[in-house]
Amino acid sequence: MKPPLLILCATDLSADADLAVVAADDMARIFGSRLAFVHAVPYPAPAQVLFPHLVKGTTDRLMAVSRVASETVAARVASLTARKADDIDVRVDVGPPDEVIVETAEESGADLLVIGVKGSDSEGEGLGATAVRIARHAHCPVLVVRKGPAKGPVLAATDLSDPAQVALAVASTLAAKLEEPLVALHVVDYSPVVVVPEAFGPGIPIPVSDEEHKAILKAAGDRLVEVLGMLDAKADRLVEEGPPSDRILAVANQIEARLVVVGTEGGGGLRRMLLGSVAEDVLRLAPCSVMLVRHHKSGGHE
Repeated sequence: MKPPLLILCATDLSADADLAVVAADDMARIFGSRLAFVHAVPYPAPAQVLFPHLVKGTTDRLMAVSRVASETVAARVASLTARKADDIDVRVDVGPPDEVIVETAEESGADLLVIGVKGSDSEGEGLGATAVRIARHAHCPVLVVRKGPAKGPVLAATDLSDPAQVALAVASTLAAKLEEPLVALHVVDYSPVVVVPEAFGPGIPIPVSDEEHKAILKAAGDRLVEVLGMLDAKADRLVEEGPPSDRILAVANQIEARLVVVGTEGGGGLRRMLLGSVAEDVLRLAPCSVMLVRHHKSGGHE
């Protein structure tokens, strides 16, 4: 993992966003990265086609609101991080929060986007809808910060595919920088093979024998050792069985993980919208912060 040159933190001044601000500041200090903050003013500017003389008034109001928002964000960041005023870069734009945040991250070339688990407009517990949309569309790794253990292992969940190997490399670097142990987890999720004798027949489940079962687990463990060796990553290794998201969440709770790192496929357009069910389940239900690392087929991660 290359050190992030620019970390962008989104804040709507909510309590969850405050956690993200602190986490982003810590990450920037650890890596020596530049740090910027983005705030969206969700102000629906009306179209003044029939009344063009009203446009100037609307624009003036938006500029005033944006100026106040920028000053308010800077003051909150200063109080949370003890940064000086000239060391606080705040970017404010008008529009739907997820669109503003994703576009700002892309336009600024951010290497890491840090967000809270839910915003001031969220209802109930769990991951907010805005955070889900940001995680789906962001071009770079996204750290979703939630209240959890302040210390503890970094859990890298890997299915040993190319995207997951990129995430494993990122997790290894983070664990070293955070001075925390790394736990590499691979979940074996297999079902009995079903043979369908006829087009609409019920099918015949073929169970896996004990020998085949042991062989599958051994192959998974051997492959995990091989991948860690290729990455020169030192980690405690775990091979579990069952539904991947369930086992990842269970292990994260058992080891009191400080951070869970998962990978997902990258791309543009509609491909960028696809997180994968496992990644999204982990984002929604993890007991700690989650970093989503997007793998790009063109090479590496952004």
